[in-house]
Amino acid sequence: LERGELEHARAVIHRGEHLVKLLPGDRWLKLYVDVYRACLFVAAGGAEPGGSGGHAPGDASDAATEAALGEALDSSRASDFRMETLALVYQARFESRRDAAAARVAAEAALARATDPLRANPFDEILARRALAGIASADDAIAQLTVALGLAERTHNVLQDGIVRLGLAERLWGRDRAAAVAHLDAAESRFAIARADRWLKRVAERRAAG
Repeated sequence: LERGELEHARAVIHRGEHLVKLLPGDRWLKLYVDVYRACLFVAAGGAEPGGSGGHAPGDASDAATEAALGEALDSSRASDFRMETLALVYQARFESRRDAAAARVAAEAALARATDPLRANPFDEILARRALAGIASADDAIAQLTVALGLAERTHNVLQDGIVRLGLAERLWGRDRAAAVAHLDAAESRFAIARADRWLKRVAERRAAG
């Protein structure tokens, strides 16, 4: 999903749904499938840069996305499932198109979970800070992304390193062009290493926009 390779994500979720039917007693498998399906609805709806457009499984309307997210969050909370944080991040991305206040609530909830000593996870924290940056003022967005970049570097997450740097480049473009270009060059390098073609396209689009 984070690579923007939605067709591959659809195929994985389809296989998961098939396994759920074969193994109806495996509630953890169903929880994973529910969360990833909801996230795919959001990604296919264009809420996060890097998506390929197209359609989520079935009807990708806002109502269907809302329902999928609601089901994933409810079942995750009932089971104290770690993936609730990911669902909250994608809920923030979804709401960012419609309601900034609701998006902030979801992103802050995701960050609280990602930094809770019992649930701390640097990958989740990177995503949560990116979600907050997407609805924050310029200065706050840069601050959130700077923390996220440190986490990506520390955990050697090459793809997220590139995505965060691209976000910094976009926000610095009009105020510190040299720093923005440096981040853009570094992002391009990270995406090349990760073979993230859709994100490389985003870098090219940023350069072309001038």
